[in-house]
Amino acid sequence: MVYSVKCTEVNFESGKLLSREMLEQLEKQTGLFLNRYISYSDGILYGFEFSEFDKGLFLSEGALKKNGKVYFSDSKISVTDILEAYDSGHKNNEHIPYMALVFRESDDIKEAECVISSCMNLMLLPDDETDLKSDIILAKFQYNLGRREWKNYTDAESALRGQLNGEKSYNYSFLDTPYSLSGEITFSPFIFSLMAELLEKKQCPTDIDFTLLSMIYQEKILSLNVVCSYLRRYGIICNVNNKYEIINGFLDSLKTKAKEKKSIPAEVVHEPQKTVYSGIGL
Repeated sequence: MVYSVKCTEVNFESGKLLSREMLEQLEKQTGLFLNRYISYSDGILYGFEFSEFDKGLFLSEGALKKNGKVYFSDSKISVTDILEAYDSGHKNNEHIPYMALVFRESDDIKEAECVISSCMNLMLLPDDETDLKSDIILAKFQYNLGRREWKNYTDAESALRGQLNGEKSYNYSFLDTPYSLSGEITFSPFIFSLMAELLEKKQCPTDIDFTLLSMIYQEKILSLNVVCSYLRRYGIICNVNNKYEIINGFLDSLKTKAKEKKSIPAEVVHEPQKTVYSGIGL
């Protein structure tokens, strides 16, 4: 079974009447939605998060952007089906490589009633066959026949360190998963959820800890500039383009005392002193 996300465009031709499908597509692709994401980088716009249900592994509904096109999936995708299909063709393999689950653009373009549809297929590939420039990577993990664990960890700190160290383990790595914001790429919701869990358990949290925690709960993903600004309050300077440095800095901040902001003293206005004369006169 092949799962895909679809990008649909309307192609107007002289003399042809607007069909119901064309009108529906016009309604979907005009207005606020495309305007909202026009400045976003290529990557996942929302959704495509992993979840378990009835012993199966699924991806939620979502949308992603690639080369200026927005691709949608309006239903859950069964990751288990993809893994089992791979199982059936590799049962005799002694060595299973480190794998990646990716969306890759397809050459299959369909046109019907002036509606042009292109798609990106969800594929399971060896990590060394993926390309960060052309693929949208959802997760990386060490494949094991029949093993379906995607977040088997004892605590949030060890899980976050596992992402940092790039351990080629059975647990899924999301460090190369590109979630998109305006003009930048940020961490996946899973990595931010680990940060939130650690902030919840932090001893003696400060106001800035509560602020970052509430922002994660409200937005699920944040600009890395926000995270770097938070870390600067702990005296930790990170390169906003270095994800390893930011995660390492965040882990260090859990054991560091926040620096107080220096307040600017109010300007003191000195009134001219009155000269007091003794004796007769002024």
